[in-house]
Amino acid sequence: MEINNGLKFAEHVILLDATFLTEMLGGIRGQMSTELGRDLPPFDVVSWLTCLALDAGIRGEEKEWSVLLVHEQGQQMLSGCTPESLKEYDGQACRTVIGELAFFPMSGEGMVTNTELYVDLLGLLMRDDAVKELLLVPPMGVNGVKVEEALQAAYDAEKEKQVRVTWFGMEQPQLSEEMCKWIPVSYSLAYAWGIRSDELRNE
Repeated sequence: MEINNGLKFAEHVILLDATFLTEMLGGIRGQMSTELGRDLPPFDVVSWLTCLALDAGIRGEEKEWSVLLVHEQGQQMLSGCTPESLKEYDGQACRTVIGELAFFPMSGEGMVTNTELYVDLLGLLMRDDAVKELLLVPPMGVNGVKVEEALQAAYDAEKEKQVRVTWFGMEQPQLSEEMCKWIPVSYSLAYAWGIRSDELRNE
């Protein structure tokens, strides 16, 4: 399916709320550095997204991915990340062990909120015949509940369409396992920071 800028979604899509990412990094990086007694390395976004896909059970190098970075109007940076500038992602692609990731930063441009854009894109992806695999990194809190409601509505409307949905978040959504699989996002965050499992067990 095409949207206004002519983007065609790949069969595999990651829908990422950039505000979630920057809030998470800003909130826990300093805390984790203090608890571990060492500085954490820059947060490698590509390595993290690769880890998300592997956690979801994705294997193979021939897949094409659309990575939709939903961000606030005027936001230019993913603070604490590498790459950090959103311009460095725009229209760029890279090859990984799970296939080629093509990046598309997206903003509501003041017409809709960040969460409204996320929900609109979710609906488009659930209806798109090309999309078979959808990894969600949604906003937190009340806005996360709005995404839950949107996913429930899209699922009810598109029951005959088989989209495999994986939800990555700090808390489990109130949705059936049939609708989506929940994986705690903390595992992949630790991986991207180079935090070893034995370090976490010592906490």
